[in-house]
Amino acid sequence: MHNEKGMIQKVVGAGASAYILKNIDQQDLVKAINKVASGGKYFSDEVTLTLAGSGNSSDSTSFQNVALNHDLTGREIEILKWIAQGYSNKEIGDKLFISHRTVDTNLVTKLEVHNIAGLIRYALRAGYVD
Repeated sequence: MHNEKGMIQKVVGAGASAYILKNIDQQDLVKAINKVASGGKYFSDEVTLTLAGSGNSSDSTSFQNVALNHDLTGREIEILKWIAQGYSNKEIGDKLFISHRTVDTNLVTKLEVHNIAGLIRYALRAGYVD
């Protein structure tokens, strides 16, 4: 998986709605298809761990130096958890009665990351998701 980390980052950074591995089981494949079809995002657990630097990658230090002591509100943590669980901005916006455009904007700025993958890495590192 470590050879694929750069490719995964490029695909996610380009706005991919899903990234699954060829060994995915049928149940997870159906879950991924349904999630993307409903406007959400789906990333295999292995992919998420690789993006978080928890894989066997030798260059996983790129995120290790990011401080995890930002003062996040309860609502920001809740949003971060939903993002890391694969909910789309539209789904989160609908739950919170806010615009889908503002769902992750404040978090991206506050946590000094560049995209959803960065938010997921942060959530994993900070222990907000398993």
